[in-house]
Amino acid sequence: MEYFIQGGSKVKLSDTDFVAEGGEGKIYVKNQTVYKIYTDPSRVMPAAKIQELSALDHPNIIRPLALLLDKKNIPVGFTMLQAQNAQSLPRLFTNDFRQQQNISDATIFALLEEMQTTIEFIHRQHCLIVDGNEMNYLVDTQTWEKPYFIDVDSYQTPHFPATALMPSIKDYHTQGFTPLTDWFAFAIVACQLLVGIHPYKGKHSNLKGLESRMKANISIFNTAVSLPAAVRDFAIIPSAWQDWFIRLFEKGERLAPPRLSGKLPAPVLRVQVIQGTNNFIVSLIHEYPSPIFGYFDYNGLETIFIKNYIFINKQAYTTQNTAIQVIFEPRSLTAVSACIQQQQLQLTALATGEILALKLNAQDLLTVNNQLYAVQYDKLIAIQLRQVNDKLLATSGTVWQIMPHSHQVFQGFIYQNVLGKPYLVIPYQQACAILAVPELVGYTVIHGKHDKGVVMLIGRKNGQYDEIILRFDADYRQYDVRILENRDILENNFITLDNGVVIHIPEEGEMHIFHRQAQAMKTVKDPFIRTSMRLCHVGTTVLFYEGNKLFSLKMK
Repeated sequence: MEYFIQGGSKVKLSDTDFVAEGGEGKIYVKNQTVYKIYTDPSRVMPAAKIQELSALDHPNIIRPLALLLDKKNIPVGFTMLQAQNAQSLPRLFTNDFRQQQNISDATIFALLEEMQTTIEFIHRQHCLIVDGNEMNYLVDTQTWEKPYFIDVDSYQTPHFPATALMPSIKDYHTQGFTPLTDWFAFAIVACQLLVGIHPYKGKHSNLKGLESRMKANISIFNTAVSLPAAVRDFAIIPSAWQDWFIRLFEKGERLAPPRLSGKLPAPVLRVQVIQGTNNFIVSLIHEYPSPIFGYFDYNGLETIFIKNYIFINKQAYTTQNTAIQVIFEPRSLTAVSACIQQQQLQLTALATGEILALKLNAQDLLTVNNQLYAVQYDKLIAIQLRQVNDKLLATSGTVWQIMPHSHQVFQGFIYQNVLGKPYLVIPYQQACAILAVPELVGYTVIHGKHDKGVVMLIGRKNGQYDEIILRFDADYRQYDVRILENRDILENNFITLDNGVVIHIPEEGEMHIFHRQAQAMKTVKDPFIRTSMRLCHVGTTVLFYEGNKLFSLKMK
């Protein structure tokens, strides 16, 4: 595909440059430039609007730069700079992702300050964001403190009004769009970043759905609303901002945010009293110095991740990198940590500190059943460990092709958009399934997990988040699908036991139990079940961790 940048050069785009497809058209990236190409050329913004948006010259704003012309000199799109090393903002809503990436509350405060000052800059240029929903932001992955404002072509400028916005950030108490409606939308996103839930989610006995709650000004700060346990403690919200939230969400006032300055709240550790119920026997296994954020067992080697430490059968190893994987050499069971350092795979024998001699560029890692994989641009590469005498060796193995710009790495699998069609890439047993999943069309996936034949994802479509549950046959060629709509918590919390039984906590007070290859499902309702209970297992024994404690869980 050949195009011409108005006032610039010719560019050729290929399928490998593809990033995403939306309602308006397709996105490509090449040489640090993004190209948005409209399906309907009549919807391309006029050059005059690009000129007005040029006032938004700011390092945090990814604005349109130039029109893109086809061979007949008809405008078909525009160019932008690429936001490199960036992640979708909603991933920072979840506890899992924040812990894995060591994103602190202080980091979130710094990110919010940058967002606030950037919005103030936009308003000073006499522009409005209008549709400031969470999908219209990216975050720099180097610091997690720098936001990127995207979808800027939809902004309102002095001579080009905006018309569309997501219902999730709509101000039902204000006619039209003003700087204060922008601040209302920002407050909704800020609330999700701080405590992990939309301010009008949770459960109310009478009012259902966002619109009715927003119109009635009944938010999560209302005592009549019950919240999932996975919601972060409100004590982390600075007092001035908590007052601002209440005035906006509960009292219906409209005002700009105060400054996030002065002494910020100290980190909060919730203390939960855990005891059995009529349905469950709960036993404390061990208590650790700080909150657990990962657990797995391989051949009796119990591996637990907390900040700055990895415990293997209670033997502690120090680490400064929370985005770390642990695998074991299959014969000697030597423990090896894997992480990315300056775009290079680094493998370290935990017991000796020896760095293994494997040079490999990599951007991401995933592990499936003690098999490590490195993601390298357009390749998924299996990493092999083997012990030769007393020498531990690492080599690259089988390679599979993936889309370079349109893939996302989740726990145990890769989601990729292949020219508008959603695919899953699932490594398993020295093989790799690459299959289309049309049920995911229209979804933006923000969380996902694969565990022994079961994949669950959280996807956003039409302004709401759904949980999509896929169960595969033994060779990952066929699957069935079930969708749980309109979720409050944007994490998948399930395990597949070694006997194929799946334990799933989809929401507060509810547990689903089913087999990966059978139709029947048992639902257990018990107020003891909380979304903050992170499920894990040893063989067929169910465990969970909450805070810094590890428990076993048995049905009576």
